[in-house]
Amino acid sequence: MIEIELITNFSPGKTFKEAFADSEKVDKDDLTYQVLSFDDLIKSKINTGRAKDKLDVEELHRMRLQKGDNS
Repeated sequence: MIEIELITNFSPGKTFKEAFADSEKVDKDDLTYQVLSFDDLIKSKINTGRAKDKLDVEELHRMRLQKGDNS
């Protein structure tokens, strides 16, 4: 099972066109998904100011550290 979060209102500090250009393709179960870059996802969640998104940002940072990406 794959969990997908659809973001209809995002604010990574760039236009949709720029965010799309920086997005990543993910192949899963014979389907290809275009997804927001990891950095843009974090920026967008920070910019919402919502408590739920703040928790998501903390978890995303933990995931990045576990993966060994210190960007």
